[in-house]
Amino acid sequence: MLKITWIENSVPSSLKVTQVYGIIFDIYGRILLKIEDKKDKKEYSFIGGKPETFDKDITSTLKRELKEEVNVEIEEPIYIGYQLIEGDRDYPYAQIRMTSLIKHIGKSQIDPDNGKTYIRVLVDKEKAKALLNYGKVGDDQIEKAYKEASSLFKFKDNKKEVEYI
Repeated sequence: MLKITWIENSVPSSLKVTQVYGIIFDIYGRILLKIEDKKDKKEYSFIGGKPETFDKDITSTLKRELKEEVNVEIEEPIYIGYQLIEGDRDYPYAQIRMTSLIKHIGKSQIDPDNGKTYIRVLVDKEKAKALLNYGKVGDDQIEKAYKEASSLFKFKDNKKEVEYI
C-alpha cells in the first residue's frame, strides 16, 4: 500500500529523487495550477517533473519543467520539503517541493515532452486545496509554501479569486 509522508527537512542522500514540483505564486498570493483535460474530467496539478541527467540541479529541473509545461519563468525557487513515498516500489523515494514567485508568463504553448497544451489558472490557496484534493499531505505543502513565499515576496491585496492565463 502506498504511503505518502510530508517532510520539511533535506532529502537524505540515500533517497532517490524522482520529482521536483513547484508551488508557484503570483504577486497576489495565488497559486499557479495546470489543468489537463482527461476523458470526462479536468485534472489539476502543480507544475514540475522528473530530474533529467542534463539538469544542473533541482532548481534547473523546476525552471525547465515550468518553461516546458506552462511557459512560465520564476524567481529563484526555495526548497520547502519533500514527500517520502513508500510502498510503491522496492524502495522509498523522494518527491521534492519548492516554491517561488512568477517572474514572467509567456503565451500558452505545446509541451515538447508530450505534445499537450495545458490550461493555466491562478487560484487562492483554499481553492487550490479543493481543486487538487491531495488531502492533508497536499494541504500541508500548500501552507508551508504560502508561509515561506508570503514572508519573502510580500503579497499584494487582490480581489480576484480565479484567473485563467
